[in-house]
Amino acid sequence: MQLAILLRLEPDASEQAQAGHRAEEARAVWFHQTSGVLRSIHFHDGPGVLMMVETDDRRAAEQLAADLPMVRAGLVRAEVLALKPFTGLEILFDAAA
Repeated sequence: MQLAILLRLEPDASEQAQAGHRAEEARAVWFHQTSGVLRSIHFHDGPGVLMMVETDDRRAAEQLAADLPMVRAGLVRAEVLALKPFTGLEILFDAAA
């Protein structure tokens, strides 16, 4: 199952607090990337990142997000989005359309 985890920095997360968790956060991300669960990670247009993961179920992705050091510390909030196949182009092949 493919899922996106949107991580957003909390407005009150100080630079000092973030700095205290960066190395541990990087190790956690590296672990998930080398295990094959984390497929890609990208910065987005706000303060935070988007992680693309592949897990057996949504609960596994939610647990991965909850276990990230900056999420545990309350510096980052996580939103897990389950991805589904896009079917919007089917109209191109619908004879009735």
